[in-house]
Amino acid sequence: MKERSGCSLRSNPPPSLPLDVLGNALPPRLLDHFTYVQVVASKKLDLSVWTFFPPYSPCLIHSLIARGQAHIWLEFASIVTHYNTGFAEVSDEKRVPHPSPILFMKARKNPRERAGMRNAHVRDGAALCDFIAHMEDEVLDTMSRGEVWTEVEVAKTVDQFRREQLDSRGLSFATIAGFGPNGALPHYTPAVTTNRQIYTNSTLVLDSGGQYLDGTTDVTRTLHFGSPNQFERETYTRVLQGSIQLSALVFPQGVLMSDVDVLARAPLWQVGLDYRHGTGHGIGAFLDVHESPVNIIYKGGNKMFEEGYFFSDEPGYYHEGFFGVRLENILEVVNRTTTHSFDGPYLGFEPVTLVPYEPKLIDLNMLSNEQHRTLLAAQVTPYHHITHKVCLLSLLLPLRVERSSVTPYETGLLDIQWLNDYNAKVIEKVGAELKLQRRMKGFHWLLSKTIYIPAHGATSGVEEENQQRPSIVICPTVRRQLLPLPVGPPSGKMTGGTPLSQMTGGTPASQKRQASACSAGYAIQAFKNVNPSPFDLIASNTYQLLYCFGAVN
Repeated sequence: MKERSGCSLRSNPPPSLPLDVLGNALPPRLLDHFTYVQVVASKKLDLSVWTFFPPYSPCLIHSLIARGQAHIWLEFASIVTHYNTGFAEVSDEKRVPHPSPILFMKARKNPRERAGMRNAHVRDGAALCDFIAHMEDEVLDTMSRGEVWTEVEVAKTVDQFRREQLDSRGLSFATIAGFGPNGALPHYTPAVTTNRQIYTNSTLVLDSGGQYLDGTTDVTRTLHFGSPNQFERETYTRVLQGSIQLSALVFPQGVLMSDVDVLARAPLWQVGLDYRHGTGHGIGAFLDVHESPVNIIYKGGNKMFEEGYFFSDEPGYYHEGFFGVRLENILEVVNRTTTHSFDGPYLGFEPVTLVPYEPKLIDLNMLSNEQHRTLLAAQVTPYHHITHKVCLLSLLLPLRVERSSVTPYETGLLDIQWLNDYNAKVIEKVGAELKLQRRMKGFHWLLSKTIYIPAHGATSGVEEENQQRPSIVICPTVRRQLLPLPVGPPSGKMTGGTPLSQMTGGTPASQKRQASACSAGYAIQAFKNVNPSPFDLIASNTYQLLYCFGAVN
């Protein structure tokens, strides 16, 4: 950054102000206001930022006071220690301590910025999935040779994986990689003097992000390379519950940001736990990773959400001296269509961070018990509107996943439904990107971490009578001949008594051949009331099948 010194711009006006932006980042009508426009290829773009004066320098403040200005607008969020001298020069009666309207305009992303943020997070998710897959193998492999990974090595390696992505422009902040006791320090940054070795007996908190020409990312995942103990699983699950509860919220426009913080903390509060940092902060689009005015914390604040805001959802738990847990997604504020519209429009959140969670750290009984009882009491069938759920993807298939169109609160299965929908989106978006980049280790790792969770698969060991369990069927989208495998439930019946032979026609043997040769995108009717155990997930070196879960009315 270059800075031009001096108090007066009027006496030394710059002849021009060069502004370098991406060719498609500005709408055509805005380009009409520029004297000269030259479109430069993005690879040749060299950004230059000129600051003509510090916004709260004593020089500028003195100039405004000398003019006899009745009021001087000073935005608190932009004031740092370096400018305190100038700030102190303004008397209390002249200060106007309101946020700058530019902050709110910048925070509300336009359609192109929103699309760019989503795309950047897909590539970022691919980089992170590929890195974690690589690290899981390397940690165990190096330990078998008497060597170990360190926090510093983790940070350097994940940074390198990000830099390999299209339009990467470096990091959005210094990577946080904290193992064991260091993971219990929320703002820890690995250094030579504090560098811990990575083993299999504790958690690794990995908080990192990247800058891309089309967006900024910030994601945290907690990893474990061994067998977590019950307290680690409980705290991870409670943190995940809090993150999901905030993500799933639908609310009327006008709700304060500070009001939603309790949703993320509630699962921890229930057992007397908490964390000492805010739940979320705003994030820019190829700008600052911490962006005003979004700040999610229950202790004060009067700002409200607007469509197009992006912010972090990052609850955590820190067991001092032992381990830490933090999970962070970036959420986009979106409009929600509700059955009714009392008191104006409604908003909700959509996660743009797409990185799987660690299944071994999730206690499924904690996720499903309360919601399962709610579901039974309401007598709601959870997957009426779900066409299918992906569990294992073929390497041959274009990835297109249909996800639930109903909100979690309509079914009562808050946590499990949200997780399954999230995993389906991760497979659809990041899985496709990993295949496109031929990062097959990351692709297989992603599949292993996004296994479908049955709605009634964790009920404290008590099986309810007449459970409606979704079955597994082969989705006939494979484009080449596969090895013969069963393509229907043992009974050969579909819901409503339709014979299996009517699904594709012909004998069972011909059905298998037809299923393997059907064109992509053919939607099948799913089964229910069938025990899925004969149809366990199948994968080999020669083929993989796309399995689907679903239920029909």
